Amino acid sequence: MQIIKIRQSDGTLRRYRNAEFIPAFLMIPEVLLNRTNQEMITLKRTPRALFTDPETMQRVESDNFLQVVIDAYAFLAWPYMNIKARMEDYSGYDPFWVIAHAVPLWIRELEELNLLPQTGDFYRQTLRTPDEHFGFTPDAYVSMCMKAIVPRVMQKNGFDKMYRYIRLHRCHEDFGSRQSHDKTNFYVRWYHTDTAHPTKISTEVLQLKSYTKPDFCFNTDGELEESVWDRVEAEAFRNTLSDEDKKILWLRWNGMKQEDVAKAVGLSTHSAVSKRIQRIGREFERFTGKRLGFTSP
Repeated sequence: MQIIKIRQSDGTLRRYRNAEFIPAFLMIPEVLLNRTNQEMITLKRTPRALFTDPETMQRVESDNFLQVVIDAYAFLAWPYMNIKARMEDYSGYDPFWVIAHAVPLWIRELEELNLLPQTGDFYRQTLRTPDEHFGFTPDAYVSMCMKAIVPRVMQKNGFDKMYRYIRLHRCHEDFGSRQSHDKTNFYVRWYHTDTAHPTKISTEVLQLKSYTKPDFCFNTDGELEESVWDRVEAEAFRNTLSDEDKKILWLRWNGMKQEDVAKAVGLSTHSAVSKRIQRIGREFERFTGKRLGFTSP
């Protein structure tokens, strides 16, 4: 990406910060600007203003301008990165969230395919028509361009192979605060199946979707909810249980039959174990304020 230098009134040259992103900014669809930052909708879109007007140049050099470009191109690129989840599901530590926001990757590819003019060429061309107004680029055209360049960038840099590896080796920091299918699966594996520390298993077992025994499910057809509660909340609830209740959950989770659990904890029948589990489930509903199917009609 080319750096643009502007001659000042004293004859010296200074770098025009963020000017290399002006062509990319002008390509952002109006609907996306409205969604991300309405302040930039009012930015003057003529060469005279963009390269000579002090107020407009000051706005171009702002961090806000650069952030709008980065966020917009990340949003435009994500659907074509072949990632089966929303970008909002991940945090800024996720490798592909970082790649999506690496806007020079997308701009360079657009320039190579002549879908976007290089900054220097754009600057020289606009000097001939300083008052030409640049309208907003149609959504369909921008989508077509991103659909063409994103897979090329992914393949060219080996990101597609990297993604297959990263999916198998996720970490906590990759995920954002919102719930998602990938986040659920990761937490289930981390705390309950892949961990080498079984003592960490808590009442989160109530939400393991792999456990579908009829006497330990959230609804009548035995399907569990596809979300995992915050571990702190689960641990706080576990601390409210008696040692006997904790032991019952632990033994049932490890596959022991109800009859054997009853003998292990000193209950009279296996139905007493089932009733105890249902009672714990109702207590958990009251503790979290969430309806999971344990509450009686």
